Amino acid sequence: MDVSRLLQVVSSFAGALAKRQRRRKAPFFATDSVETLETRVVPAAIQVVPVAGTTTSESGGTAQFTVILTTQPKSNVTIPLVSSNTAEGTVNVKQLVFTAKNWSTPQTFTVKGIDDTVVDGDKAYHVTLGKFRTTDKGYKALTPITENLINLDNDVPGINVTAGNNLQTTEAGGKATFTVKLATKPTANVVIPLQSTNLQEGTVTSSLTFTPTNWNQSQTATITGVNDAVVDGNQAYQIVFGAATSADTAYAGKTPSPISVTNIDNDVAGLSVSPKTGLTVDEGASKNVAFKLTAQPADDVTVTLMVNVGDSQATLSTTTLTFSPANWNTTQNVAINGLLGDGIDGDQPFAFTVDTSSTDALFNNLPTQTVSSIIHDTEAPAPNYDGTYTGSYSGSVKIFGVTTPQNGNIAATVLGNTFTMTQPFTASGTLAGDGTVNVTVPVSPSEFSGLKFTGTTKKNSDGSVTVSGTWTVNKPLASGGGTWTITKAAPMA
Repeated sequence: MDVSRLLQVVSSFAGALAKRQRRRKAPFFATDSVETLETRVVPAAIQVVPVAGTTTSESGGTAQFTVILTTQPKSNVTIPLVSSNTAEGTVNVKQLVFTAKNWSTPQTFTVKGIDDTVVDGDKAYHVTLGKFRTTDKGYKALTPITENLINLDNDVPGINVTAGNNLQTTEAGGKATFTVKLATKPTANVVIPLQSTNLQEGTVTSSLTFTPTNWNQSQTATITGVNDAVVDGNQAYQIVFGAATSADTAYAGKTPSPISVTNIDNDVAGLSVSPKTGLTVDEGASKNVAFKLTAQPADDVTVTLMVNVGDSQATLSTTTLTFSPANWNTTQNVAINGLLGDGIDGDQPFAFTVDTSSTDALFNNLPTQTVSSIIHDTEAPAPNYDGTYTGSYSGSVKIFGVTTPQNGNIAATVLGNTFTMTQPFTASGTLAGDGTVNVTVPVSPSEFSGLKFTGTTKKNSDGSVTVSGTWTVNKPLASGGGTWTITKAAPMA
C-alpha cells in the first residue's frame, strides 16, 4: 500500500475515534495522538530501492540506490554507508541524514566500481546501511541493511606490441625497434621469448621480462640486420614470439602475433679492378692490377682479359681469372710486363679490356671495363751535359777562430761523366748518371785540403743546364761552407 494512502487511512480512523469520544463525553485513548496511532499502524522502517541495478564495473560503472523512511521520526535518523571492499567499489557519501521534515523525501547514494588492474574476475561485495544513529526508539532498534553488489572485471590479460609499418633492417647493420608491454598487472614475472625466423637476415633481443612492478612500462626490442654477401635482393623475415612463461596462469602460454621485417640488400654484382688508369710501367719491369668480385656469386665467374692497345709494348701475366663462391672476395693479381728491345720510341700507351661470363645471370656479361697504362721507354740515351759552365759561389769560413766571407766566380767543364773545375780551383770530379756531381778540391796548405763541392744537374726547358749545390770544408783550423751555382748556356737557335 502507498505510504501516503496509509497515512490518509490512519488519519481518517483517528478522526472517527475522536468524534465518537466527544459524543460519549468520555475519554478514549486520551493519551494517544494521531502520531501514536500512525506509529502503531505503520512501524518504523527504512526502504532501500536500487535505481540502476546492483552491478558496478572496473571501467567506472556505477549503481544507484534511493532511501526513504516509512514514518516520521521523533528525532534525526543518521544512516552510515560503508562499502565492504573499497578496492572494488566506493560510496559517494559517508551517510544520509533524515529529519522530521525531510523523512518522506527520497535520498540517493551512488556506488562506483574501482579498477584494480588485476585479472581477478567479477567480484561480489556489499554496502551496509547502519548501524543507525538516532534517539527514536523505533529506528534505533532497526537491524543494519545490506545491499549486495558485483563489480564487473574489465581486465583482459594480453601482451601489447607496438611496431611501426614497414620495419626495415639493412645488411650494413641497420637496426629497427618495437616496444612491448602487458595489458594488465600479473601476479608473477612474465618472460616473453623472441626469435628471428631467418638469422641470416636479422637477429633480435632474445627475451623480455615483465614484473608486477614494471608490467605497464614499455620495453624496447632491437632487430639488427645481417650481411650475407649474396646478391639476393631485399629479404622478408619475421620476429616471432615464443609462448610466455609465468606462474600467473592468465599469462602463461600467451603468444603475440609475429612482426614482419625486411632486410635491405647492400650487395651488388660487380667486378672490382684497381687501378684502371694512371699506371706507368717501365720497360723491363712489371706492375700489378688487382681483381676481385664485389659480392658472392652462385657459381664460378670467368674473367677474360684482352689486350687492345700496345700489344708490342707489354704482355699480361695471364688472360683468364676464375672466381668461385668460395674465393670470390680474394684478390687476384694480373701483372703488366713492360717489354725491352723495341728501340728508342718514347713512352707508349698500353690497354686491355675486361669481360665476365658465368652461369649466374647476375655476373654473366658484366659491363666491359678497360685498364689503361703507359709503358715508359727506358732505352732513351742519357742526357748530354757536355759543355762549359760558369757561375758563382758564396758562404763563409772560420779560420783560426775568425769568420771571413767567401764569394767569387766559379767555372767548370763537363765531358762525359767527368766534371772538371777550372776556377777558383783546379780539380776533377764525377758526374753520375742521375746527374749528381761530387768534387773534392786539393787545396794548399793542407789545413784547407778536402774542400768538397756537391750538387745536382737540371736540364731546363730552353736547353740550358744548371748545376747547383753546396760546398763545405771541415778541418781543425778551418771550417765553413756555402752554396754554388753554375749554368751551361742554351744552344744557339
